[in-house]
Amino acid sequence: MKAVFDQNYVKRLSGTNVKRGKNKLDLANQLIADIAEFQAKEKVRAAVMIWAASTEIFMKPHAVHRNLKSFEQAMRDNHRAIAPSMITPTRL
Repeated sequence: MKAVFDQNYVKRLSGTNVKRGKNKLDLANQLIADIAEFQAKEKVRAAVMIWAASTEIFMKPHAVHRNLKSFEQAMRDNHRAIAPSMITPTRL
């Protein structure tokens, strides 16, 4: 599966199998679709995901991280305070 990756958040890596989308919320929705497709294909009701990504640049907490509403809006706006590792399904 393709990954959510942005070169601006890592120093010495480049992504080759990377999702593209109109904004960060679109990328999260693509992840939701990937998970749903996997669950349907494998005929499982639940799955465990393990985050195994590279270390990103340090980012200070921002107002967009205060609640789900502001976080989702920040994803729609492609806000810089939302790093690729933060782009996760907000609903399944």
